[in-house]
Amino acid sequence: ARGEEEGEKAAAGPKFRPRVTKDWFLEIHKRTAFWPARDCAKAACPLVIHLHGFSDHATSWGYPQLMTSNTSTCAKELGAILLAPDIPIMEFLMTSASPMGVVDEVRRVVLPLIESFIADHRGLIDPRRVSIGGVSMGGHLALILGLLRPDLFSMIVATDCYLRPSVAWAEHAIRSWSNLSAPVRLSNVVVAYGSLDELRTFSYQLDSLSTLSTFGAFAKHVRFQLRIYEGRTHGTWNTVFLQWQDLYDVMFAQEVPLVEGPVTSV
Repeated sequence: ARGEEEGEKAAAGPKFRPRVTKDWFLEIHKRTAFWPARDCAKAACPLVIHLHGFSDHATSWGYPQLMTSNTSTCAKELGAILLAPDIPIMEFLMTSASPMGVVDEVRRVVLPLIESFIADHRGLIDPRRVSIGGVSMGGHLALILGLLRPDLFSMIVATDCYLRPSVAWAEHAIRSWSNLSAPVRLSNVVVAYGSLDELRTFSYQLDSLSTLSTFGAFAKHVRFQLRIYEGRTHGTWNTVFLQWQDLYDVMFAQEVPLVEGPVTSV
């Protein structure tokens, strides 16, 4: 997880695998959870959810892939619960569903998939530290989930993604935060993509997300960062997940991201 030197050390030493549990949601969505070595029953652990992209599966990219790697030290150093669900309806969401149809399916399937996991492991998960990250289409879903449930998710890291329901939908979702029965926990949102991404036709929607950093409840609660990597194509997730603190700190250093007010960086 930290470059060639760390990889060589890991390869030379004993292999370590975190405890893994697997179950099924609605009998079609397999959920793979990687557990830290420390006892979450004694001190509740952060939860990080990783959402894969189109034509991928739960452990294709990002931290779930590193958990199963022979050369990564991440598995041994894991300090959070890592949930990596398989989402078979991803192809439908990407190719068939209308923009609002995607939101409807997120409400119907993806959100309950996460909520039920949290409910089943109550007492083991720190409800103040539930972070969600996603790559490509998974990043798009992570953004939608965070705007729908800012009382559930404390941080969003969305890479190589776009916001299909439009900024108008996002603003409508943010206005609904005033109707929440629980306090807003969402404090950090990071959106990143490459300047040469083949999905560049959608980038104007990402650019316009920066306007949300001054909008109502979002401006009050969220530190927002928009990162554009010059010369990079569709595939910035390893850069974002490993070289920036964000989710890395939550999973390994166990630090709580600081809320410093709205920030947009390009």
